[in-house]
Amino acid sequence: MKSEPALFCYRLADSPVHRAPAWLKIIFLVTVTLRTFSKTTYALPEDFFIPLELIQWIRIGFYFVLSMALFFAAGTPLSSLKKLKFILVLAVCLLLISLCTPCIEQEDGATFISLNIAGLKSDMLYISRFFVTVLASLVVFETTSRLELFDFFVQAENVVCRVIPPFKKLNAALILSVTITFIPEVFACWSRISLAAAARTPAFRKDRRNFWKRFCSAQKRLKLHVSALNARITAFFLNMLQYAEEVRQAVNSRIGV
Repeated sequence: MKSEPALFCYRLADSPVHRAPAWLKIIFLVTVTLRTFSKTTYALPEDFFIPLELIQWIRIGFYFVLSMALFFAAGTPLSSLKKLKFILVLAVCLLLISLCTPCIEQEDGATFISLNIAGLKSDMLYISRFFVTVLASLVVFETTSRLELFDFFVQAENVVCRVIPPFKKLNAALILSVTITFIPEVFACWSRISLAAAARTPAFRKDRRNFWKRFCSAQKRLKLHVSALNARITAFFLNMLQYAEEVRQAVNSRIGV
């Protein structure tokens, strides 16, 4: 069974985006996140020339084009977009919720039930923002190694500590390093555990002639899948705890704690 890199895992390459400094890519990611979810109108009235909703969609489109440009500049294969298919599931769930919650209006004593258009627009806007943000995160994390992230946060902490010495006691570099590097490790760890469990799970043959055998086989498969899921979750949390401790020790040794 072929193993593919998990979401947000570092991909070794020699592209201009890979060679860019980590601080520049972190600033790019923070900017995309803040500006994509921003509701500001650049100090213009909401009804001046361009409606607020249109400004938000233009902003989303701009950062989408910018993220896609960096996506191709980093040499990222198009197959990596398959990792974002969970956003489609989220979109379907949100749209179904909006469809199942229609607007109820009363006028002249009569009750009208209409489609929740405002809810649908809000959901589509949120999904688009979330997709652009995840796309930018994909570009940044696949082109920035863990060591680069560690060094960036340590250097940033040292700069702040020169101005505010008590800031050193917060161990901000340790906290941020563990938090950010945990994101790709979560997906990578779950992918490894899933592959290992799939390799150890026996395959059941379907007997189309005997209904009772099919029913018993389905029961066995269900019990096996529930047991395998329980084992996966247990192994996942144990691996995450071990990884967190290893990262904590590694960061402490680098910053001299």
